[in-house]
Amino acid sequence: MDERRKGRGGFVIITPPDRHGERSAIVADGVQPKSVVEHFRPDLATYIGQYELLWSAAPMASYPELFRGRKVIHFIDNSGACAALIKGYASAIDCGLIVNAYHAMGISLGCNVYIAHVRSKRNIADPP
Repeated sequence: MDERRKGRGGFVIITPPDRHGERSAIVADGVQPKSVVEHFRPDLATYIGQYELLWSAAPMASYPELFRGRKVIHFIDNSGACAALIKGYASAIDCGLIVNAYHAMGISLGCNVYIAHVRSKRNIADPP
């Protein structure tokens, strides 16, 4: 795979306290599979926006039962990906498809999602 297209990412899900006051956290990280990355536009110098959007959609896709019918606060440190998710639109087709999938999952799970930008130094999902 083209070195520009290799990317690592991750997410952290923190659940609200249960009836006993216990919280839980799920931490995930990994490398984007070639089968997904090969659908990115081939003409870019970097693919950080696409990666940020993929890892934004990954929690709902991976753990839908944690999101069903919930209020969700989604923190993201990439301003371009954050803006695309808030607008629900991205002009680049590869990014737009991911944004559409993100919102389709949220709607199908009955989530009420609030998306907020966080500075990279404060992003707990970056270390994984």
